[in-house]
Amino acid sequence: MSSFIDNDSMCEIAIDCDVSGKILDWNRAGSDITFYSDEEVIGKDIKTLFTVESGERLGRIIEFVRGGSTFPTLEFEIVIKNGQVIPVDVSISPKKSVEEEIVGFTFLIRDATLRELLQDRYNRLNALYRSLVEQSPSMIYLLDERGRIIFINDTGAKMLGYSKDELIGKELVDFVYPEDREEKYWNIRERRSVPDRTTWNVELRLIPKHRRTRKFEFDFIYVSLNSFGVYAERRGGYRGPKQGKHKKSFIGTQGIARDITELKVLKKFVNEVQHILPVCSSCYRIRTIDEGKEKWVPIESYISMKGGPKFSHTICPDCMKDLKISPEPEPPQSDFSDSD
Repeated sequence: MSSFIDNDSMCEIAIDCDVSGKILDWNRAGSDITFYSDEEVIGKDIKTLFTVESGERLGRIIEFVRGGSTFPTLEFEIVIKNGQVIPVDVSISPKKSVEEEIVGFTFLIRDATLRELLQDRYNRLNALYRSLVEQSPSMIYLLDERGRIIFINDTGAKMLGYSKDELIGKELVDFVYPEDREEKYWNIRERRSVPDRTTWNVELRLIPKHRRTRKFEFDFIYVSLNSFGVYAERRGGYRGPKQGKHKKSFIGTQGIARDITELKVLKKFVNEVQHILPVCSSCYRIRTIDEGKEKWVPIESYISMKGGPKFSHTICPDCMKDLKISPEPEPPQSDFSDSD
């Protein structure tokens, strides 16, 4: 009997079978996990511990092992005494005689319930993460060390008007407005990873596929960019900064670009509105706010307050006619010429 069968402290079920698959012995963990007694199991075919589908698959695997094949740990399902189905990981090792003939098998069966729970939790978290990334209102991208796009979320693809397949492998700088490329080149391919030195809220313009945005008559999109370098531990020689006690190698750049086109348009509108003066339609005084109080001042006073020119008063010819004011007579010319 194998020594591990005698080891009752093991967490796995250890089963010793003959060459036909009949159970000869198992360890205490077998009873603890399945709730079967030794008398209920010893002498039975090992396939009876499994679900019908798993038992059939296990039988085929045993045939291959008899033929000399080896297998990694495989996933099956066993049925414990109360009828509950438990996912398990099973490894099979042949037992050989002195003449190297297969005389039986050793099975190690590990309860995979925790693994299944962890895998399910991982899948849920991964789905949540991908949902957050893909549905983010900002463009999220990852560049390789040469500045080529290796990942971009759905928002980024829609923002630029391309499919993901059209963007993957292209250099992101190719989609930057020509006037911004030289100035913002290293912000896009940021290599630094220290938070207070990386790129934060840098404004630049991106070129959409059809050179038209969805809302505004621009041939570009204003974005606010945050980006930082991504590093991985590298053994032996390396390129890049030394961070802490570990040497890192630069593997790419991660960035987040927020569409601020609407914000830029709004700011421009606000600036224009600020230059519209409220003027009384009767006396033409201008409304001002001084220390929270409303005041109406003559237009010439307002302009002078703003550093404009001073005014002198006169009457134009049209107003003279309306007011029936005769113009001042021109001074008489002398009958004598300067030569006299």
